[in-house]
Amino acid sequence: MITLSKRLQAIADLVEPCRVVADIGCDHGFLSIRLVEDGKAEHVIASDVNEGPIKRAREHIHTEGLDDRIETIQCDGLSGIMADTVIIAGMGGNLMLKILRDSPESVGNATAFVLQPQSELKAFRESLQELGLAITAEDLVIEDGKYYPMMQVRHGRMDLNELQALYGPVLLAKKHPGLREYLLYQNQYLKELLNTLRAQTGERSRERLQEVEKELVMNEAALHEWMENTA
Repeated sequence: MITLSKRLQAIADLVEPCRVVADIGCDHGFLSIRLVEDGKAEHVIASDVNEGPIKRAREHIHTEGLDDRIETIQCDGLSGIMADTVIIAGMGGNLMLKILRDSPESVGNATAFVLQPQSELKAFRESLQELGLAITAEDLVIEDGKYYPMMQVRHGRMDLNELQALYGPVLLAKKHPGLREYLLYQNQYLKELLNTLRAQTGERSRERLQEVEKELVMNEAALHEWMENTA
């Protein structure tokens, strides 16, 4: 059986059993394989925009004897792919949003999405609201010193406040232990950055100083919310 990295296993754990899963940006195909092996998907469409990953995925799929359960497609984004669950992971938030916006038919057809944006998290969560999508579950794992937030999303309504958009509504509500570690790490980073910026001159440095001061206020508010009633 394929062994997944901590990040990919957490993504797999957010996938609920269904008939067809689309693994967008499948890379080596390990996630697609594991979903079939674990009975999470009857069939997987593994896609990637580049030929290299598709070739590697096909080799691994063949080795596992799953050619009849996992099909590989070289394409850009969703490109008309129809699936019950769509996984998009390991991309920048803006690119991920573009993929979703460019494929309204595929998005409308899917029941659930498992998304792991690498950047622009606040804007990403806020934009999900505009797409008529709501976060139903979240996780955050730490692997090789990096923090990876991920979420399960379904069609629906949500109304995020700024704190929830920054750090995740479910992570905050469930007081996820990984979130506390991330907030403490970011708190130290922001304080060190403030000291550096205060020693600098120039308009851009002053603007960035104001931005970081606001970020620190939000960070400490999130820490307070996490700690509240936790004893």
